[in-house]
Amino acid sequence: MVPSQLPFGKQQVKALPNILSGTSALQASFNKNSMSNIYMCQQANVFVDLKNAGASNISGAAYIFISEEQYLKPLDKKSGVFSLEGKSLYNPNGGIAQLSFKLENKGLPPQLESYSSPLIFQACYKYQTVANAQICIDPDISNLKRGKVCSVQPVSLSGGQGAPVAVVRVEPLMVPEKDKVKPMLAVYVKNLGDGAVISQENAELACSGKKVTLSSTVALRAEMFGVELDCPDSVRLEPQGETRIICSSTALSSSADTFSTVLLVQLDYGYVTTAVLPVSINAIAEQKPC
Repeated sequence: MVPSQLPFGKQQVKALPNILSGTSALQASFNKNSMSNIYMCQQANVFVDLKNAGASNISGAAYIFISEEQYLKPLDKKSGVFSLEGKSLYNPNGGIAQLSFKLENKGLPPQLESYSSPLIFQACYKYQTVANAQICIDPDISNLKRGKVCSVQPVSLSGGQGAPVAVVRVEPLMVPEKDKVKPMLAVYVKNLGDGAVISQENAELACSGKKVTLSSTVALRAEMFGVELDCPDSVRLEPQGETRIICSSTALSSSADTFSTVLLVQLDYGYVTTAVLPVSINAIAEQKPC
């Protein structure tokens, strides 16, 4: 039976997935089939499972495998690039991929029978957060009017916006400016993910293996009723807790009506995701050097 022929009241409409939710970006983990226990002089194959669990596409992400090369020597190229699409209505789970890497133990010091050496996978990429909040703008700060359509109050945003860096709340502020009122918005941003925030410009350098100075800088733009707000071009996130950012709109007449509108906030930044696999290396009794 085709849908148009279903009896009245029997149709089932699936709710659309909420793409702009969650606090993840790239999820990286070593596959269970990776060789984490090897003998001295043995080669090992490892596999990293990748999933873009956020709503932003990942394009040209850099990755690198880092090891103690005196114990785990790479046999494959240890760096490269990949791309993964983000969650969408057509792909609500996000893109997935797998990377493989081969390495070899070149021996242990005579005094060691076993040794655990960490193999680190690190991915560095650009990501984006898009948040929206319904807020109230009330130029009547003297509260002379009655029957207002809304009241000015803080708006909390929970559950994330499909990205690790999230707008967690917005506080509208009505600031007197001569005979007018300037709406200002305190936007609170926080890294809710498991990775590290870096600037967009350093997204690729962070996984180059070179020593670079990194900063947790986020580029910001916001708009309200179709007009871009005056915000800092970029801000450095606090290592712990929330970062407060002030954006301002054009001044309104104090006699203007109270109204509700949508604030749109876009954050652009780099992000670093890391996974670690401890590799146990064991020497067989009386085993000769490699």
